[in-house]
Amino acid sequence: MSLEATGLRTEYRTNPLGIDVAAPRFSWLVRSDRQNVLQRAWRVLVASSPELLAAEVGDLWDSGWSEGGDPCHIVYGGSLLPSATRAHWTVSVEDDAGERSPWAEPAWWETGLLDPAEWQHGWMAAPGFRVPHMRREFEVPSTVTRARLYVTALGLYRASINGRRVGDDWFTPGWTDYRHRVQVQTYDVTDLVVEGTNAMGLVVADGWYAGRLGWLGERAHYGPFPHVRAQLVVDHADGGRTVTGTDDTWRVWSGGIVDTDFLLGETYDSRRALGRWDEVGYAKRAFLPASHATATDGPGPEVALVASAAEPVRTHEELAPIAVTEPSPGVWILDFGQNLVGWVRLSVSGARGDVVQLRFAEMLRDDGHLYTDNLRSAQAVDSFTLGGGDDGDAGDEQGDTPETWEPMFTFHGFRFVEVTGWPGGGPPPAGALTAVVVHSLLEPAGTFECSHEMVSTLQSNIVWGLRGNFLEVPTDCPQRDERLGWMGDIQVFAATAAFNRDVAAFLTKWMWDVVDGQSADGGFPDVAPKVVDPQDGAPAWGDAGAIVPWRV
Repeated sequence: MSLEATGLRTEYRTNPLGIDVAAPRFSWLVRSDRQNVLQRAWRVLVASSPELLAAEVGDLWDSGWSEGGDPCHIVYGGSLLPSATRAHWTVSVEDDAGERSPWAEPAWWETGLLDPAEWQHGWMAAPGFRVPHMRREFEVPSTVTRARLYVTALGLYRASINGRRVGDDWFTPGWTDYRHRVQVQTYDVTDLVVEGTNAMGLVVADGWYAGRLGWLGERAHYGPFPHVRAQLVVDHADGGRTVTGTDDTWRVWSGGIVDTDFLLGETYDSRRALGRWDEVGYAKRAFLPASHATATDGPGPEVALVASAAEPVRTHEELAPIAVTEPSPGVWILDFGQNLVGWVRLSVSGARGDVVQLRFAEMLRDDGHLYTDNLRSAQAVDSFTLGGGDDGDAGDEQGDTPETWEPMFTFHGFRFVEVTGWPGGGPPPAGALTAVVVHSLLEPAGTFECSHEMVSTLQSNIVWGLRGNFLEVPTDCPQRDERLGWMGDIQVFAATAAFNRDVAAFLTKWMWDVVDGQSADGGFPDVAPKVVDPQDGAPAWGDAGAIVPWRV
């Protein structure tokens, strides 16, 4: 086909689930097998079902043929959709020679909970637990046709249903100025919910809300402990609906995560692991009654619950070490060959109670040990205590069964990892430690390569630096006791970022953080979300409030 529209996106995203934009913007790409082709006109159809769209019926909106050469920011002009409603859309374009394309492969978007009154369940917290594991069982009376989980937190959460993790996002609901807005994620969990008895689990941690941020060593910038809010809406074949959420029927206990913090790292004791705690009929540990999982008021009415506007943080690739050294007895240094952001997954066999410690750094000292002075107060230490290979229950005391572990609520910036306490004295065998790369989902936009090796290496370093610092917000650095959304840094880097990666949704979300941080007289902050640094309106830093949207 010589002319086609492709790459359909809604609010910069492909098939977004749970958005709250009343009149979303459409974008697409125009492709042709001829040179110098320009779009001259377009027509968008929006329908309530794929079948109607296939019949070229736009019952929600038919734009008609409209003159225009820009395939970006075409605003939906149909009637407003209610909550939890999916709309399907397609587009045909006409080029400057008068050729019209066939209808594009359809895309869709689905609204989330648009009215705060639709939340039937409130906030929940367990302040007596460092990293609370919350669970409850519930009944689904008939066949499931559709299920959506709406979930958010002041802090971080990990959700599961019937023992299976919900989604593949990390560090949800993400970092915002929790005094103004908190993001909500919507998940399609139709395949996880069954007719009959079900179990739901929530693990909650401090994250940006109550954990350490910045170079002052302070924690709890927004609140002293995390909160979580969830609502599961299940539709049935008979037209009925079951709604389950966070209330005083939940039970709570502590699991294997002893402590976790972005700057300090994560400590895990497999002897305390709960096993299949988020499955139906669990009875290995006596979870405390509902009085310990306190229903709370949560944030005040001035705090808006908003849908996630950007793609989530996800894992993207895994790296094996390229070298292993022993600078001193029992101290093993693994070189992963690339400065990256993420963590290490380990697989280790050992006796119950053995402790393996991982320390992270970007460089080595002359004597081969880690150089960590630049981390300042960020300890960047992960610790794993072996449980004997049986989910923390007494059993394989000799440790013949390998245990696999990775942190849940922390990340590090590193190339080198120091390993101590390896059972048997080490070195860790091949495949025992794997570096996991994590960042916000950013699709490639432009690429650059040339015949000069050093220039190509510079370009590679630019892209790796972008990936490492684009985790929820555009940070200054991903490793030391800072990791803040410095406005001056992204003001300088925004054009480069936009060339290399599709950062439109990411920076759109972050600009809401910038707006939330404005002073009463309109001055933009130095960092967004605004925390630690109180200054407003600084040249170059404050300028990002105008320059970044312009670059996008």
